[in-house]
Amino acid sequence: MLWTVLGTVVPGVGLMKAGRKVAGAVALGITVFVVAGLAFIASDRQTLFTVALTPSVLKALTIGLIVAGILWATLIAATHLSLRPSWATAGQRVAGSLLVGLLVFGITAPMAVAARYAYDQATLVTTVFKEQESATRPTITPAGGGGGTKQDVWQNVPRLNVLLVGIDDSSDREYGDLLTNTDTMIIASIDTKTGNTVLAGIPRNTMKMPFPKDSPLYQKYRNGWPEMANAMFAHLPQNVDKNILGPTSSLGMDALKLSIGEAVGVRVDYYVMVNLDGMHSLVEALGGVTVNINDWIAVGGDQDQRILPDRYLKPGPNQKLNADDAMSFARTRYGGSDFTRMARQRCLILGIVQQADPATLLTRYEAISKAGSKMVRTDVPAAMLPMFVELALRVKNAEIFGVTYADDNGWWVSANPDFARVKSTFQAAIKQSVEVKAAPTASATAAPVPASTTAAGAPTTQATSATTTAKGPVTRSSSAAPTPTQAAQNEADACAYTYEGQTTSSPPTRR
Repeated sequence: MLWTVLGTVVPGVGLMKAGRKVAGAVALGITVFVVAGLAFIASDRQTLFTVALTPSVLKALTIGLIVAGILWATLIAATHLSLRPSWATAGQRVAGSLLVGLLVFGITAPMAVAARYAYDQATLVTTVFKEQESATRPTITPAGGGGGTKQDVWQNVPRLNVLLVGIDDSSDREYGDLLTNTDTMIIASIDTKTGNTVLAGIPRNTMKMPFPKDSPLYQKYRNGWPEMANAMFAHLPQNVDKNILGPTSSLGMDALKLSIGEAVGVRVDYYVMVNLDGMHSLVEALGGVTVNINDWIAVGGDQDQRILPDRYLKPGPNQKLNADDAMSFARTRYGGSDFTRMARQRCLILGIVQQADPATLLTRYEAISKAGSKMVRTDVPAAMLPMFVELALRVKNAEIFGVTYADDNGWWVSANPDFARVKSTFQAAIKQSVEVKAAPTASATAAPVPASTTAAGAPTTQATSATTTAKGPVTRSSSAAPTPTQAAQNEADACAYTYEGQTTSSPPTRR
């Protein structure tokens, strides 16, 4: 029985002990070869990411794991039968059979789960990262090593700008062609070296969204997009030639990328579109999300239709929300505004980023992958996924800053926006994020950086001293808005608990 256990841990050793030296040597040789291969793959993170994100490799791995599980189980049984003495009693034979059963289960069960995960991963990558044409997507290739020096894959791309878009196309909405309005639009500008990120939400009812002067869309809309910003994705393709930007799988999204990039003064490289129903599934798959709640948040209700909320989410630090309440936290405007809603959405993103730890991802991976398949659409090429995973790890441990374009410090009236001020504020926020050093671990404190002024005279920022953690929102007793010398606020501060000391202990009066 002891040799059976040893032969399970080091396949082939048990057979060699039983005198079946050729079979044992073959099994041991295969084991050494596989372990060496896995060690080589694991030694280089980019190689590991490439293997884990290539559908053909994942499908081959699925089959390989199933075959390996069967062969390993057979090897365990054969080892025990070869070693079991002929004089063994009935009780000893039963004990040996039970041991073999436990060993087989202990080996095959994890391999079956791993095979399922590999298949789910292949399905996720194939579903989300479909090949598509884009008129606005850049060509980015990872930096290669030379002269024995290992290079950062993002070395040639100092900054990456990604448009995060939320749509609600659920069947319970009866707004006709408004089903695909982009009610949530957040531009994420990422320093690829440090992972420091600036998030800015574009108000959905912004008018006169501009286009770059070198774009054919500028010739069509010299005074800007004539409808609200959230209608561009669905309505613009109906009003222009479908080839106005060249070959593309999504003219509406390419137009939105160009327009939002022009508004804030950057080139938008890629987009990620999230179906809000799918976001519900993601939060559900994660087992909920923890956020700080600084005000009474209405659940249900419609202020325009004079429909009262069903209930309220109570203010408090580190509130664990289920999927339904998380969607209310992110989507309600009852008793608030688009600006307060955009701030909460950024906090929800922060909470998901911080809580998507390896243990959660592994234990809930099947549900998470199914949610991802339903909720995400993007023009990020599948070939770039290893680079993006590398970048995501940097963002997770870095500083995230938020720009709130409200009437008092940013967007300055959605009907007639001051885009020059919008642009200078966003550029100042980027400068602020660059001046803050990336956190070397998942928990770090950023030192204040002296304020400075850009050449255009736009104030740049004194970084807010803040602590970020990988386990959940940071709890603080107070959190100030950006000072006049700041363009953005650290999101850990913006999303911290600040309700202490307030006197309101009950929901707003229902009216």
